[in-house]
Amino acid sequence: MGDQVMEGALNRNKAMREQLQSEGTKYDYLVSIEGGYNYKPYNLLWTKPDTVKHYLVDAIIVENDQQVFNMIEYPVIPISGTIYGGASDGMSLNSLIGNMTGIEKNKQSLGVSGHLSNGLLDRTSMMINPIIAAFCPFVFPARYNSLENAIQATRIKKIYVPYARKRLILISTNRGG
Repeated sequence: MGDQVMEGALNRNKAMREQLQSEGTKYDYLVSIEGGYNYKPYNLLWTKPDTVKHYLVDAIIVENDQQVFNMIEYPVIPISGTIYGGASDGMSLNSLIGNMTGIEKNKQSLGVSGHLSNGLLDRTSMMINPIIAAFCPFVFPARYNSLENAIQATRIKKIYVPYARKRLILISTNRGG
């Protein structure tokens, strides 16, 4: 659970890369998707102490032909600690759902998120935006670079003056839109 989801996506990606390389097949991008369960402990002022949120999660790895990665792990839908515990104990939630509902191959159709959302979410719809997001740095690098440059141009500059042991702070006046 947890880090195993991202590790599973990385392993899937590595296996695809190795197979394509052994076949001499060229590629522009590899996309690996792995689903699983994760939890995030919260200890915030407005939550109960030691509150834990459990999530059904998907991890997406996008790799270009220079083996530059973009990795995303995103929560799909919150789940209870009992559901998380069942998955942690090795239960197949999709098999349980299939037995409860009579839906064969639940994993290939609605999945756990589809069952829990009463069909409002399905596996395909849950992956579209994260896959688009994972590709954005590769497809639109100029947008990332221009925003990074704008941030650098407006950032507070810190200059250390040798021997004076004082720090001068120059604030950029370039606050363009």
